Amino acid sequence: LHWLSPEMAPRVVLIMVDTTPPNLHEWTLGGCKLPPDHRDYDITKLNVVTLTYYLNLRYARRHGYDLKFYQLQGQGCAHYKCGAGCSHEQYGPRHASYCKVVGLGDALNGGHDWVVFLDSDAFLANASLPLPELISSFGGDLKGNRDDADGSAHGFFGWDWPYTLGPNMGFIALRNTLPMRSLVRDWWNLHPGSFSNSHPYEQHNLHWGLMHMRRFRRRLQTLRLITMDPAAGANAVAHLDHTAGTRNRLWAMVGAAADWLCNPPDGEHCTSKVRESLETLQQPRANWSGWHHARRNKLLRRVVLRVCAEFNASGPHAPPILFNATAVAASSMRQTRRPPPSDLVGSPLQLVNCSRAGPLAAWQTWDLLRRCRQEPRCLNPAPPGVAPEQSCHGMCVVDELSLRATGAGSLCLQLGTTRSVRQPYSLLAQLGVCLAGQRLPDRASNDSVRIAMLRGQLNIGEESSAEPRGALIKSLHRLRNLRAMLPEHRTDCGFWSNCTGMRVVLPKPCWSRVAEDPTACGSSERVLATTWARWTEDNNTAQLARGFALGPTGPLPAKMLLGGAKDRLCLSAWRSYLKEGAAATFERCPKPPTGGKERREKKTSSKWAGAGYFQWTQTPAPGGGYLISPSLAPGLCLAATPLLPSGPVRPSGAVDGVRAGLRLSSNVAPKGARGEQAGSDGPQKG
Repeated sequence: LHWLSPEMAPRVVLIMVDTTPPNLHEWTLGGCKLPPDHRDYDITKLNVVTLTYYLNLRYARRHGYDLKFYQLQGQGCAHYKCGAGCSHEQYGPRHASYCKVVGLGDALNGGHDWVVFLDSDAFLANASLPLPELISSFGGDLKGNRDDADGSAHGFFGWDWPYTLGPNMGFIALRNTLPMRSLVRDWWNLHPGSFSNSHPYEQHNLHWGLMHMRRFRRRLQTLRLITMDPAAGANAVAHLDHTAGTRNRLWAMVGAAADWLCNPPDGEHCTSKVRESLETLQQPRANWSGWHHARRNKLLRRVVLRVCAEFNASGPHAPPILFNATAVAASSMRQTRRPPPSDLVGSPLQLVNCSRAGPLAAWQTWDLLRRCRQEPRCLNPAPPGVAPEQSCHGMCVVDELSLRATGAGSLCLQLGTTRSVRQPYSLLAQLGVCLAGQRLPDRASNDSVRIAMLRGQLNIGEESSAEPRGALIKSLHRLRNLRAMLPEHRTDCGFWSNCTGMRVVLPKPCWSRVAEDPTACGSSERVLATTWARWTEDNNTAQLARGFALGPTGPLPAKMLLGGAKDRLCLSAWRSYLKEGAAATFERCPKPPTGGKERREKKTSSKWAGAGYFQWTQTPAPGGGYLISPSLAPGLCLAATPLLPSGPVRPSGAVDGVRAGLRLSSNVAPKGARGEQAGSDGPQKG
């Protein structure tokens, strides 16, 4: 971690990307006597990026790193939605936040060993840690080398907790290796859906796509670096929450700048006034929140003027790079080939607006591959004139849905190997290698064969209702079998990422203490606190004695950890969100109500109304195959995220409303189920 000589030190470049440049270069031209020196200038209107740029520049100078500031020009992106952002040659205008991906790609082509992206409101708060030591201090695995064939992590992210358990976009450190260059290129070219100009922009395709793909998930690691910690400076990197307000963020950044100026204390720019300001800035917010605006403005102006003077004295500095992200992406980040199926293994599936034709249609068209299980109970003699496969019924049928875009019988819908980054931590539906044609035995002793069968063998329910509503697409095997063989279902090693060794999703810090202290997570786990309070009020000694345990989906009552062993998993949408971009997930199948007519009707209209979110219809596609849609949202289709070769893509119309076609049905027919307004939030915040 400590380089023996300057020749061995890595070449590191820090990059920042924004539409507005820092004001420091302009101020120094005027001898630091521009607006900050005017008494009527409101310092709280200072451009946020000015101070983060200064703080990151100080860090880079201390360790001999380069710093590049890309000022987006918006050329080639005249559309009002992206402003000074950028535009993809296939998918059109994108928000400025999306353009950071192009900045990463450009910097990786610059010959540095490491590229570190810092958001406009993020800065390196601990100047004493060089990059390798910073990464290792927060759990980063740097044991690997630059060999592209090794299995070490090459990309490191800050942690997005408490918003999600995955990576945060405020701090990204990438080794300059082939896997990371491929990651950035695919990140830019992966179809954005509705998130080109909608929050969370580029973060959506990382959280719900790229980091789950087989070729990337072992290469990425989320550090235990909580960059969104509200106490700025508490960690090595501070990513100031934009919801905290400009005034509070400015206060935190000016405090960090004053600390820089007075470290060491006898620095020439650490005047008595700056030191006095530093002492005030380090006090709790309650001590200054009631200050008059003029008093606060005067204190902040002292530090900002000294920052300008120090910046001027330490120059010259390279000016911002005028960056045409649209042109750079078109010249150096094009997808030059159609990705082979092996590149798409592990791609999560999602709901998208159905397309009638065009290149996007193949990514939502499925071929049904059906066969009968080779077991004695399933191989009954077929009636005369009926094929053996047609005489097979119920759970004797093995179904696979093959994605047409990857070739017939190449990649199929399967139980995924990873889970979502936000609660509930549901199992994702992902693409995996189809089992059809491999002649796998139904009962295999080889673990790898058995695991493949557990993931890939599905069953689509048959029509059994006078009023078809849709079919359940469910796992052929029960939960007890999945727990025994699949690591993301195991109950003996805690949260699912612990069991799989996936380092890009981390469990909450408080979860390790829940078994001893059910209130350890406080308000972040309200269900646990409410459940514990109810047990205490009811004096439920049995439940109180068992307490809570940490399972693959997080903490839950210990009694529930091993429950549902006979259940199967059914395809649904994450949080029942029936809207474009929602992830397809597998949940425990809904159970039909039991009892008399009155009891069945009561359950169907209340507790079991959600069963409708597990029902799917098949509609013949224009060019063959089927479109798979939620019964409650027939205008949406199950799809893989397209990764197309570069070139223009013409928009295709969405399939209208309720479409006629083949409808499979199950025994569950919910009444009063909600429609597409199942969720008011998007699939992700953060």
